[in-house]
Amino acid sequence: MPSRDLTELGVEVCTGSLVTRIERDAVYVGDQRIACRTVFWAAGNAASSLGQSLRAPLDRAGRVMVEPDLSVPGRPEIFVAGDLAAVTRDDGTLVPGGAPAANQEGRAAAQNILRTVRSEPREPFRYHDKGSLATIGRHRAVAQFGKVGSARSSPGSAANGGGRRAALERTAQRPVPERDAGESTHRRAGP
Repeated sequence: MPSRDLTELGVEVCTGSLVTRIERDAVYVGDQRIACRTVFWAAGNAASSLGQSLRAPLDRAGRVMVEPDLSVPGRPEIFVAGDLAAVTRDDGTLVPGGAPAANQEGRAAAQNILRTVRSEPREPFRYHDKGSLATIGRHRAVAQFGKVGSARSSPGSAANGGGRRAALERTAQRPVPERDAGESTHRRAGP
């Protein structure tokens, strides 16, 4: 579990706790003072106020709840992609608001614009989750590998998704053997 790995690194993990005050050298959870030198705040972000100007349905974070083709409901000439778009998967969970999803959404919106220009029917957006990875210390990382599948947007849906999580730790580093000048530098990975 990732929190166990963080704890082993000396990180105090507090979830479901309300921070009531932050000082230069401490964080308060209620009346409890937690001494620290560094604070990481993970409370989420609000979407750009541009979404409000579209007069379209918004989710709690202010993201535009787009149609399956990524257009604004009732405004088929306007597309929203990236972290301003609330795009839901077939299972009702939200597509993440990161760059990999935004790139896929941008390509899909562009293809649907071209389809419209050619008088062809638009296609619903399909998200392909390749997972995510974050380092948490020397030779450690946390990975989330969700089921690679599709996503569709639908107005009225705002849920957070999850996937399988795995804590990865590199246990040994093998030395790279020296090569002759003409020898290939490509090596097959493995034991």
